[in-house]
Amino acid sequence: MKQKNPELKRFYIIGFIPFVVFYLVLSLFDVILLNKLFFSLAYIWNMFLLTPGACEKISSRRYRIAFVRFVFWINNTLQSKLNGRSNPWLAILLRTITPFLFVVILYLIALRGNILFVLLGSFLFESCYMLSGRFFPGKKEISL
Repeated sequence: MKQKNPELKRFYIIGFIPFVVFYLVLSLFDVILLNKLFFSLAYIWNMFLLTPGACEKISSRRYRIAFVRFVFWINNTLQSKLNGRSNPWLAILLRTITPFLFVVILYLIALRGNILFVLLGSFLFESCYMLSGRFFPGKKEISL
């Protein structure tokens, strides 16, 4: 039987409520689907990188989804280049670069959409993540 993790449940609730609200706002403004997908990809990508316990699960031998492992490998490689620097703004920038590069590749294939929605999704997640520390002061800081 799997153990329930209250920290993980709280992380998902705090993370997905702003995502759903902003996605509905984008739908009200009649934004094309590709832009909403770019926004969703960046938001969920950053959220996944900070999910409690995800790194341990990905690094286990039983985990077989290659793309997700590749995402973590890219992020860990970029983080290792900072070895010793603990600047939170630099960590945010590194988490934003990887989905941005992925969407640039998608944009070059489709030649449609607006790449700025990736930055919007990353910015929204990172700001909600920082604000959640102020609203829930007992929350432990989750490091990469």
